[in-house]
Amino acid sequence: RAKSASAIFFNTFDELDCDILDAISSKFVPCYGIGPLHLLESKIADESVASFKSNLWKEESECIKWLDLKEPSSVVYVNFGSITVMTSQQLVEFGWGLAKSNYSFLGLLAGWCPQQQVLNHPSIGGFLTHSGWNSTIESISSGVPMICWPFFGDQQPNCWLGCNKWGISMEIDNNVKSDESKIPIQSCPRIVVGCPSTFPCSCADRRYSSAETD
Repeated sequence: RAKSASAIFFNTFDELDCDILDAISSKFVPCYGIGPLHLLESKIADESVASFKSNLWKEESECIKWLDLKEPSSVVYVNFGSITVMTSQQLVEFGWGLAKSNYSFLGLLAGWCPQQQVLNHPSIGGFLTHSGWNSTIESISSGVPMICWPFFGDQQPNCWLGCNKWGISMEIDNNVKSDESKIPIQSCPRIVVGCPSTFPCSCADRRYSSAETD
């Protein structure tokens, strides 16, 4: 079906995915990066479509008041998407690992928060994510480095690109047991939030590049 189309549009931008867009264009039809789409929401004048969101759940905004009390770049935002399932053991390991990191962290066990608002909050210093594309491009647009724990689909390649090409992410072991992982969970926030110079490309650079498309 892609070959019969006149063009294909992607929620990305040239500075980030130029090589990929060119590769797809060479095999199918012209491809264009028209994102990040979430940056365009404020420009929607038609109220009948202004409420359309990519979230599957109702947003709970109470957490913003808590973030307002925190120091800049002192909180790790934790969100594994709306369909991720983890074991009780994994939940415990993540909880204790984050607690031992000595950084504050924000995560909801049920429901959803206004992710774009959270990622743009000055208190957020890192994002522990499943590496879904919406979360990835929103984090890049907000200038927040990522700790990646991918599961399936596009999450693995998104994680690989963030770690190996864009230089704005680090991946943690699929086995999250603190005594068996190569890099314990409690160490990740210290690397991402405490030592941003670890990354060869500043997330702020990617944020600037994505903002140029706005």
